Amino acid sequence: MDYDILLKIRRAQQNDKDEVLKFCVNTFDWGDYIHHVWDSWYSDPNGQLIIAEYESEEYTKQLNTGRKSSTTVAVSHVHLCPNRKMIWLEGIRIRSDYRRRHVATELIKKMLEYGIEQGTEESAAIVSASNVRSQLLMQSNGFVKVSKWNYFSGYKTHNSLSTNGTKIRIADLEDSNSIFKYLKSSEIFKLSGESYVDMWRWYPLDFTTLHHLIANKIVLVAESVDSTIIGVVVVNKYDGEQFQILYLDTNANQLSVLKHLVIYAVNLDYLKIKEHERLQIFSPKVPFVHSVMKYIGINQCEEFLLYKRKI
Repeated sequence: MDYDILLKIRRAQQNDKDEVLKFCVNTFDWGDYIHHVWDSWYSDPNGQLIIAEYESEEYTKQLNTGRKSSTTVAVSHVHLCPNRKMIWLEGIRIRSDYRRRHVATELIKKMLEYGIEQGTEESAAIVSASNVRSQLLMQSNGFVKVSKWNYFSGYKTHNSLSTNGTKIRIADLEDSNSIFKYLKSSEIFKLSGESYVDMWRWYPLDFTTLHHLIANKIVLVAESVDSTIIGVVVVNKYDGEQFQILYLDTNANQLSVLKHLVIYAVNLDYLKIKEHERLQIFSPKVPFVHSVMKYIGINQCEEFLLYKRKI
């Protein structure tokens, strides 16, 4: 009896779901999220849900007969970013008994092939700062760390708001040039990798994207008494339930401005954020942001690394 074994990388089928979810259970301390996103990833018109499987053929030379079987061992998802110049890599999961066989590298190759087919210029992904193995995987596949980010999570509590002469308002399209000029001169913007977060994907924050965000009324600006921009925040509330701050920026000497911006954001009337509602806040890693989060009652923090590579 002889065996041929082949690793096959292919697009997922809906009937792969149950088998994949069996090994996407205890990825993190709290479990995993793949079961929540499988359907949306599978039907993503601007991406691909990818499966890795080992195909084996058992055959008998004397009888010249064989029997094929396959085992699903890994999954990942690649998404074409809104500007269509970058792809986002996410959700790489390898069945525990098939790790250290370069399966993840083959998934990455397949996702990069998708980027080439779409004519993109670069690819990106995030990795937990505590996940050394995933960092090494990124580096071995040509990715370079471009920025560090903090993710804060907590719940809305009552905070009094006193702007102390700082004007905070929702930006309008006429502000686009001045806001972008502010960002291009900002050290925090440089630390961010010139990126913002949207549904756990880090996208380039270029002028076109900024203009789109402003049009959607989710960019807030803080101004001094002479109308100079001294802070920027991008916010959103997904499905009317999940509030997120997608980008935070102010001068390190303007700690109070950042505090006022955050409190203003979580109290916006049109977002209707209720007391004790969950908050998710993403910020480029800068030390003074922790002080602001502590002030509004958020102490839970995780650090993520943003990786990119040219295609």
